[in-house]
Amino acid sequence: MSAEANSPKLVSWPRLLPATDLVPPRALAALALILIDLVAFYVMAELVSRNFGSTNIAGKFASAYFAYVPLALLSGAYSPSVVTSGLRALRAAAIASIGGAIMLTLIGFGLGERFLGETLLLAAMCLGSAVLAAPARTLVARMSTVAESDKGYLRAMAYDRWVDCSRSPKTGTFPVRFDPSCATAEDYDRLGRALAGIDRVLVNCSAPLRPQWIDALRGMNVDIEVPVENVDQLESCPMRLVGGKPVVVLSGAPFPLRKRILKRIFDVAFSLAALLFLAPLMALIAIAIKAESKGPVFFRQPRIGQGNRLFHVLKFRSMRAEACDTRGAQSTSRSDNRITRVGNFIRRTSLDELPQLLNVLLGDMSVVGPRPHAVYSTAEGKLFWDADQRYWQRHSSKPGITGLAQVSGYRGATDREVDIINRVTKDIEYTSKWSLRGDIGIILATAKVLVHDNAY
Repeated sequence: MSAEANSPKLVSWPRLLPATDLVPPRALAALALILIDLVAFYVMAELVSRNFGSTNIAGKFASAYFAYVPLALLSGAYSPSVVTSGLRALRAAAIASIGGAIMLTLIGFGLGERFLGETLLLAAMCLGSAVLAAPARTLVARMSTVAESDKGYLRAMAYDRWVDCSRSPKTGTFPVRFDPSCATAEDYDRLGRALAGIDRVLVNCSAPLRPQWIDALRGMNVDIEVPVENVDQLESCPMRLVGGKPVVVLSGAPFPLRKRILKRIFDVAFSLAALLFLAPLMALIAIAIKAESKGPVFFRQPRIGQGNRLFHVLKFRSMRAEACDTRGAQSTSRSDNRITRVGNFIRRTSLDELPQLLNVLLGDMSVVGPRPHAVYSTAEGKLFWDADQRYWQRHSSKPGITGLAQVSGYRGATDREVDIINRVTKDIEYTSKWSLRGDIGIILATAKVLVHDNAY
C-alpha cells in the first residue's frame, strides 16, 4: 500500500481569521513595552513643561522620544526576547536612554548657547523616562511566561507527508498535505501560507525524511525543532524541552524583530523617495510602451517570495503582449524576437524593474534581497530547486529589486546550472550577514551594473 494511502484524511477547516492578523502573546508583551515608554515620555514632557513654564508639551515629547526610539530598536529594547528577563528589559532601555541623552546634549552644544538649555531638558527627559518606566518594564517581564513554557509561541507538527497547524488553534489554520521529496512551487506556497504566524515546527516524521523537511522549512521563517535522539553532531545548537523531551532548535528566521523594523522603515522611505523622483521617467516609459505595441503597460508574473509564498511581481512590459510568458518556462535569449524595441532598451538598462518599487511599498518585496524567480525557471533544463537543494532556503528574507548576487556579477540569464548555484550561495550569504550598511552598499554598487552584458 502506498504511503499516500496510509496518510490521514485531511479536513479543510475554514479559517476564521488570517494567521497573519494574529499577534502571539510574546509580541503583545513587546507591544506593552512600547506603550510603557510612550506613557513615560509623555508624563516627563508634562512634568518638564509645568516646572519650566513651557506649553510645548507635544514638541518636547516628540523630540525626546524620537531621539530615543532608533537607539531602543538597536539595543533590542522592544525585542520579544527582553520580555523573558526584567534585567534585560531594563538594560536595553537604559542603553537607549543614556545614548539618547548624550546625542541630544551633543546637538545642544553644536547648535550653540541659545538651544543648549532646551536640549539639556530633553536629555533629562530621556533619562527620567527610563527611570519612570523601569517598574512597569520589570512587571511585564515577570508576568511573561515565554521563557518558562510555550504559551507565547505557536507550534505546528510536521509528519511524513503533511503538516498539522491545528495544534495551535489560535492560528485558524488546518492540516496541509506536503511531500518534501517531490514538492512543487505551488506546494511550497500552500505550506508557506499555512505556516504564516507559526513560530515553531516540530519535525515529527520518520528519520529518513527529516533532512528533507529541514531543508523545506529553512525558508519559512520558523524555528525548526528536531528530536535530539535522531540528530547527530548538533551538540552546539540550542536545545529546549518539548513534552519533557529534548529537541535541537535550528533557526530558520534570520532577521529578529528590530532588524525587520529597521529594514522595513528603510524600504518604505527609499521606495517613496525613488517613486517621487522617478515618476516623470516612469510616465515616459509607459507612454513609449503603449505607443509601440498593444497591451498593458505592466507585466504581472507569479514569483516565489518570502516564506516560499507566491506573489505577483510588477515590471514594465518588454515583450509583445501575446508572447508574454507568465510561467517563466522559456528563458529570455539574445535577439529574442518576443522583445519589442522599447522592451530591449528598458531591459538592457534595467528600467523595466522600476515598478517593483510598488511591490516594496505593498510589502511583498524589499529594496535589497534575493532576486525573485519565476516559478518554472530552469538552468540546463533543470528547475532551480532541482539544480541546488539549498534553493528554498534563500526565501527566508523578502526578495529584492537588487541583491548581493547581482552586484557580485551573477545576473542575467541562467544558461548553466552553475549560474543558479552561484546565486543561491550569494543569497544565503546575504541573509546570514545582513546589515543596513550592507544594503546601502549594495544599492550604491547596483549603479555600476544597471547596464550589463548579461541584461537582455
